[in-house]
Amino acid sequence: MDQLSLVVQLIKRIRVNAEDAEGAGGALLAEHFPQFVWLLRDFQLDLLDEAGRPISEDEYLEDCLRQKPGSSAAVREQNETRAGLTALFRHRSCIALPHPTL
Repeated sequence: MDQLSLVVQLIKRIRVNAEDAEGAGGALLAEHFPQFVWLLRDFQLDLLDEAGRPISEDEYLEDCLRQKPGSSAAVREQNETRAGLTALFRHRSCIALPHPTL
């Protein structure tokens, strides 16, 4: 999440048109953004939900983008990043590449 913060900060400074500067912000921008693809290389976790049931890579991404509880500055910043990605990228997917074997 920390590395994705840069993407969100950049997105905040993009304007679709002059009217957007005062208005809808992210909702209007989301119409122009491509699909967000999160590529995880050397992925070694088992994709399971809290009940131990298997989940898809896309479900894993959506779980990572869900707001986390807490009031520390780090948690607030990470939740802001999560909210920005969720608002600006309507179409999201995740691809998990396993660690290559030698």
